[in-house]
Amino acid sequence: MSMRFLQGVPLLAIVANLIPLLHFHFAKVFRERGYELSEGSYALMAAGYFSLVVFFFIDFAHEEKIRYSDLIAATAVYAVLLFVIASEILIRGGAAYLTRWRGEQWSKELDYVYLTLGAIGLVISTNRLEIVDQRLTLPEFIGPFVLATALVVRTIKTRVEINNWNRISTAE
Repeated sequence: MSMRFLQGVPLLAIVANLIPLLHFHFAKVFRERGYELSEGSYALMAAGYFSLVVFFFIDFAHEEKIRYSDLIAATAVYAVLLFVIASEILIRGGAAYLTRWRGEQWSKELDYVYLTLGAIGLVISTNRLEIVDQRLTLPEFIGPFVLATALVVRTIKTRVEINNWNRISTAE
């Protein structure tokens, strides 16, 4: 019933490991001197968190039952990692590329992605209702991850609009 690779590791320790990633990401975003990590170190840290998410999926796929706290921890790690990676891509030129390609309205188009993922997550999550006769063959733990992805897309959209990442830079 408990995950093999994290057996005995407290849930708080798993989630607390996100603090360094978030610290360095937001310190860089807010341009605080002295808190910069080299791109290689940053990529290595992200790869470590990505491997943790992969291990969650591997363990979940082999378990008959998953503890609720493990699912919450895995979903939180996944969502934070996705948020940081998507933000970094946008900061490092992705937003400028999307603005050139789709215009300043591209951030509003994120609503379509958000709503589609939310609908898919809802369909997957309702798969476990007892009243449902025909069930999807997907693992049930996928639903929270799809919903978390939708929430991350919505959070990124808000961040893009607040920071004006979708605006054409006049400094060029």
